[in-house]
Parts: sequence; C-alpha cells; structure tokens
Amino acid sequence: RLVQKLGTGWELKASSQANLKDKQRNMHDASVEYNGKDWTFGAKLAWQGAWLGGGSFTQRILPSLQLGGDLTCVMVNNIMMIWQLGARWSAGKDVFTASWGIQPDPKSPMGGMVNEIRLAYARKVTERLSLGTEYKISHPDKDSGLSMAYEYAFRNARVQGLLDTDGKVSCCVSDYQGFGFSGMIDYARGDYKFGMLMHVMPPEEGGPPPM
Repeated sequence: RLVQKLGTGWELKASSQANLKDKQRNMHDASVEYNGKDWTFGAKLAWQGAWLGGGSFTQRILPSLQLGGDLTCVMVNNIMMIWQLGARWSAGKDVFTASWGIQPDPKSPMGGMVNEIRLAYARKVTERLSLGTEYKISHPDKDSGLSMAYEYAFRNARVQGLLDTDGKVSCCVSDYQGFGFSGMIDYARGDYKFGMLMHVMPPEEGGPPPM
C-alpha cells in the first residue's frame, strides 16, 4: 500500500493484494484525489477480476449551494456505466439534497437501466434534536418510497430512529464509549432483527486503564 501527498491538495494512493491460490481474489487499485478551495476531484482505476474505473467532481457554486457528480464504469461484457448527479443546499439549520442516478436494473432480464430520483430534507430543531425525511422514485418501474427519521443526542449517548412506507421501523441506541444496540421490525414481511455493538479500545500508552 502506498500513499503520497503532492503539494497542498493532491494525494496519490495505490494498493495491491495477491492470492497465490486463487487468482480471482487478486485486487489492485490506484487513485488520485484533489481538494481545492471550492472544488474537489477524484479518479480511481481498479482490477477485481474485471477492470473498474470511476471519477467524481464537486463544486461549491454559492456559500450554501454545492453541485457534484460521479461516474463508474465496469468492463464486464459490454461496458456497464453507473452515474449520479447531485446538489446540496444548506442554510442555517436546514439542509436539502437532491440526486438523480442511472444504474442497471437487476429486475430486467435484458439489461435495462433504471432512473432514480431522491429528495431529502433535514432540519436541526434544537441542539439535540434533528428531524429528516427522504422521498425516492424510480423510472420506468414507478417504484417510490418515503422515509422519516429522527436523531436525539444526549450528553453521553445518541438515539436514532427510522420509519418508512415499506413497513419498516428501526431504532439504534449507542453511547460514546462504544456500546449500543439496535432493532428493526419489518411489518410487511413479519421479520424481526435485533443486534448489539461493543467497541473494546486499548488504553493509551502511559494512560490509566479504562473504567
């Protein structure tokens, strides 16, 4: 693995992973990134059993408006392209984002493409409470969905919840010391999932052991 910074904005990365028993697991990639004053750029080329190439670009047009897009090409049979355009507007406690993407339709036996539009809005109601919602619609299958979320931050913990029109209700509770649990109920399928999370962090050198 190699990482090299050039000047104040450019960064080059390269990595390689080889499997002596299975050549299909060989992975190689190289990328370049640039972070300017009001714009960013990135490009990547990788080999993972097939060639993959991609690029991204963002530009701050106004202090509150940012535009960008990304493109990914996969060299499998014919060239498969996945691209997306997006915009983000931020003003005070309100944030609005919109995106339009085109990608292969997994439901199409003929390799058709699907267009998807996503509109999202988030508002920081108080210093601790944030609310948000997202609407998505795709063409030509005319599939749509609406989701609503909340986040409440305590002094040492955080509670996050999500409700969508697919019949799913989920919640995640975590503290800042690395412990948490989550649950998800899918009323449409009758599916229930629960999980726990725990981060074990070693003490810093010369510091007291964690309590």
